[in-house]
Amino acid sequence: MSFLLIFFILPYLCTSSYPYGLIRNASIKIPLDMNDDRGHILKSQDCNQCLCNAFSNPKVALFTCTQNESINVTCQFYYFMPIRDEIQYPNVYTNIYLIQTNETFEEKDDCCNTTTLINKINEALRTKENVTTGPLRTLADGDNNTIITVASHRDDSEKRILLKFDKSTFKPVDIPKISGLKAAGYYDEHYYLGTDGNIYVYNKNLSTLLHTITSIGAINAIRFIDKTQEMIVGTAGNGIYVCRKDEVKGYLINCTLIPRIYNDEQLHAVGVVNENAFYVGWDDTDPGIHLYTRNPRDNTWTTKDNDKITHGYETSDIIIDNCKRIWAVVAHGDKVIIYGQNKTVLGAFNVVDKSLFNLMIAENYTLIMSHGSNNGLTRIKPDLNCRPLR
Repeated sequence: MSFLLIFFILPYLCTSSYPYGLIRNASIKIPLDMNDDRGHILKSQDCNQCLCNAFSNPKVALFTCTQNESINVTCQFYYFMPIRDEIQYPNVYTNIYLIQTNETFEEKDDCCNTTTLINKINEALRTKENVTTGPLRTLADGDNNTIITVASHRDDSEKRILLKFDKSTFKPVDIPKISGLKAAGYYDEHYYLGTDGNIYVYNKNLSTLLHTITSIGAINAIRFIDKTQEMIVGTAGNGIYVCRKDEVKGYLINCTLIPRIYNDEQLHAVGVVNENAFYVGWDDTDPGIHLYTRNPRDNTWTTKDNDKITHGYETSDIIIDNCKRIWAVVAHGDKVIIYGQNKTVLGAFNVVDKSLFNLMIAENYTLIMSHGSNNGLTRIKPDLNCRPLR
C-alpha cells in the first residue's frame, strides 16, 4: 500500500503571530537517537504550547506533536530538516509543525545506499590523487581547514614528524618541526601529539609546548568526543585512556584507564559513534571490533561480548559515517569493510595498495587515505551529492 504525502502552509498563529506549516497525521522517523545539539523533547499540555516554545528557539526547524494516552502531548523538536524518506505517513496521533517555512525537506540521500556508494568509490579509484610520498600514519582534522598526519619511520624517530595539508587544495602547510611522533589530534585550539610514551599538548600555532601527559604508553590513536570534551587514546599494550578537561588549564589532560579487553595488543583504531559510545579495533585478527558504551550513572565505560562485531582481520582505523555505518580499515592490506548497525557486512572495496592505514571521510564521501608505504597521502572524489556531514 502506498500513500500520497501532501503538505502545505497554513496561516495558523501562535500567540506571537508567526506563520507556520502543518502536516496532519504524519510523523518523522530518525534512525538513531539524536544528540542534544540536533534537537530536544518537551512534554506539554497541548501542541500550541510547543508551538510557542518553537518560536522562541531560533534553532528549531520543525517539530512533531504526538497525543499521549493521557491528556498531555510529547513534542520532538528538530534543529535540521529531515529527508523526505524520514516522514512516516499516516500517523493519526501525530502532526508535524514546520517552523522555518522557507526550508524544504531534503531528498533521499543516495550515499546511504551502500551498493551505489561502493560503485562510485570504485569508479573514483581510477583517478586517485597523490599529494606526498613516504609512509604515513594518523589522519585528523587540524586548524583552519587542514589535515594533519605523521610521517612514519620504524628506526629513526627524528623522521617521525607532524605534517599538515590544506584540506581543499591538498598543498603542504609549513609548520614547526616536531619529531618523535606516532599519532596526532586537534581539538579546541590545541594539538595533542602522541609519542612512544607521552602526549604533548601544543598551542594552535604549534609554537609552544603547554603540557606533557606522561607514562601512558606508546600512542597509536587519538580521537575526540566533542560534546563531552573528552579525548580517547589508544595505546600499544596499555589499553584505552579517556582524558577529560582540566578546568584550570583548559586541556584534556586528566586521563583514566578504562577496562581493557586484550592485554599487550596494539590498539590502533578508535571510531566515535556519539558521546556515549565508540568502537575499537586492534592490530590482531582475534579481538574483532568492540563497542564501548558509557554508563551515565557513574560515567564509566564498559563493553559486552554481544556488542562485538566479528571481524577476522587486523584493524588500523574505524570510521562512523553520516549514515551510521562502521567502516573498518584492514591493516597491512588494501581493503575497507563496511558494517551496518546490526553488525552485518554491507559491502567492501579495495584501494589497490597493500599498505592502507588510515581513512577520512569528507564532504560527498571524498575519501582521504594515509598509507604505510611510499604512496603517502591519497584522495579520491566519488561523483556523489550527499547530505552535509552531521
